[in-house]
Amino acid sequence: MDLMSKPLEISRKIHLLRIPEQLGLLPEGESCMLMAIREGNAKEGRNGIRISELAARLGVSVPTASRCLQKLTREGYAQKSSKQDDRRGTYVTLTPKGEELCRQSLAVMSDFIKRAFSKIDDRELEQFFLTFDKVYDALSLALSENP
Repeated sequence: MDLMSKPLEISRKIHLLRIPEQLGLLPEGESCMLMAIREGNAKEGRNGIRISELAARLGVSVPTASRCLQKLTREGYAQKSSKQDDRRGTYVTLTPKGEELCRQSLAVMSDFIKRAFSKIDDRELEQFFLTFDKVYDALSLALSENP
């Protein structure tokens, strides 16, 4: 077994499933952006989260985040604003329509994951997640050591 190809293969396979789209949800990138806005607003307060912070949370560039936000704004899921005391940044919040979509998406994904994971023994799942956390930590450490 070629261990070096396994992480990329796992990532590719999961991506190819296109789970959100298969479940009738927004594409993966847009779904992740909505959830990041929701989480960021919960952390930062109802005044919104800066686009630069969203980009950092998602590991994408600010222009990439802005393009995604344009679509979400156009569809009425998110709104942008600036603050009187901070005109340098653009802040994003979810609209009521966006909040409802997040709530529905979380319910659909939760049900899907429960159904999928019910086919795997609890001990095996627990061991998988313990191992995955170790792999994640090792990758994170290797990145921090990267010259």
